[in-house]
Amino acid sequence: MKTLYIKPMSWICILLLSLSACKNEFLDAKPNKALLVPTTLSDFDAILDNNDQMNKCPYLPAIGSDDLFVTDAAFQNASNTIKNTYTWNEKIYEGELQGDWRIPYSQVFYANIVLDGLAENKEKENPLYQTLKGEALFYRSLAFFQLIQNYTVAYQKTTASQQMGIPLLLSSDVTQKYDRGNLQRSYNQIIKDLITAIPLLPIHAKNIDRPGKAAGLALLARVYLCTADFDLALGKATECLNLSGNILDYNTLTLNIKTSTIPFPKIFPQNLNAEVLFNTGMLSPSFVNSATTMVNPDIVASYADNDLRKPAFLYDRGGGVITFKGKYSSSTVPFSGLALDEVLLTRSECYARLNKFTEALND
Repeated sequence: MKTLYIKPMSWICILLLSLSACKNEFLDAKPNKALLVPTTLSDFDAILDNNDQMNKCPYLPAIGSDDLFVTDAAFQNASNTIKNTYTWNEKIYEGELQGDWRIPYSQVFYANIVLDGLAENKEKENPLYQTLKGEALFYRSLAFFQLIQNYTVAYQKTTASQQMGIPLLLSSDVTQKYDRGNLQRSYNQIIKDLITAIPLLPIHAKNIDRPGKAAGLALLARVYLCTADFDLALGKATECLNLSGNILDYNTLTLNIKTSTIPFPKIFPQNLNAEVLFNTGMLSPSFVNSATTMVNPDIVASYADNDLRKPAFLYDRGGGVITFKGKYSSSTVPFSGLALDEVLLTRSECYARLNKFTEALND
């Protein structure tokens, strides 16, 4: 039996002939939109439940910080993106696909699908409708904020209207074109979204991968701190702490914090860590988790020997090699979400900036 080989160009000709034989009605037929477009509240709820997309955070800031360092051998084995971030090269990516940009904008896209869909939905009096709107605005704000931290300059009030911001995608219509605008506009959008979202968010979220009111307040306090609005940051941090102010006593941790790699209470399937307000994990944990990525000795030396945070967060591998546990959420992925210890530190800094030193030291 002979095998028949058809050249690629022949396949194209066959395809064109078959298409020309089709009736115009077939080519003009519209797909069933009900199969493609989410319309119900349960549809929108399922979109926000996609934690593989919605609960990830950029990881390059950790690599570019001075908190961590690697051996020469580990550096040579790293990807170009990690090498260039670690050494603060002007050009980082060298053509490599980068999740630090892609994932936050995917989160923005999904949040916009929910917001656009809710605008057409008729169940506006349903409590779930209000919750979903608040959550979608929160996710969009968090994604925009992460992008600003990675891809713009630090905020200065006197120059923010002249510095470039980020593209603010406020619709799920992918055909729209956007410019970067200015940094002030970017921050204004984040703050506007959060101010709208917080009253809509529930006191208790359905799970720790979804935001509640305290998480919204914590994020807004962080944003205000970055814009040097210390009075506003102080107010939102205090609201958050009044709403959910349980700080862990490390003396009560049931696991041995010196030997356990994950000494903190589990947050899944239910959250047993009272400090965690909203869970996200680093996109690529391998660098931070590596046995060859060490913590800056200056940080290690800043802890007193009897400070329980030292064994809780640092892993002494011997021979002067100390690495970061990063398992604050009881997950193998380094925690990068929102927690009350940060909110307390935010309030302390705000007190100090406002010359209220006794209150700052108390916090």
